[in-house]
Amino acid sequence: MKPSSRFWLIICALAAAALLAGCIVEPAPPPPGPRHVPPPACPPGYHWSHGQAACVPNVAPAPLPPSCPPGTHWSGSQGTCVPNVAPPPPSPSCPPGYHWSHNRGLCAPNAPPVACPRGAHWDPRVNRCVRNAPPPVCPPGFHWAPAQGRCVPN
Repeated sequence: MKPSSRFWLIICALAAAALLAGCIVEPAPPPPGPRHVPPPACPPGYHWSHGQAACVPNVAPAPLPPSCPPGTHWSGSQGTCVPNVAPPPPSPSCPPGYHWSHNRGLCAPNAPPVACPRGAHWDPRVNRCVRNAPPPVCPPGFHWAPAQGRCVPN
């Protein structure tokens, strides 16, 4: 017989003897546990917070804004529903010296901030005045025609 079996055999024999002798064995009462203590009373406008273990002020939730018809939203500053306005589309990127013209729908050259001195012109690629290039030298019997951008016969 195993030792643990002998233990239970003895326990059962004692319990049987106690019953024959008229003894009633009652289970032991549970150990005392934590008592439920009601929270302390708080002054008007306050309530007990178990998490903070203190009286904390009552805070009303923020009121929800009124619902507005489709295509509008509530404006708290104006106190009414206002139309939704889509933001303007982003401007396309333009090369240096140019900016996006919404009116014309294209990249337009930046206006020169200053008038260039004689013999110079505004170059939007570098955003500054640059010296005019001298006209090309044409062969004998020809001259430079700036409008045509080439040498033409005299």
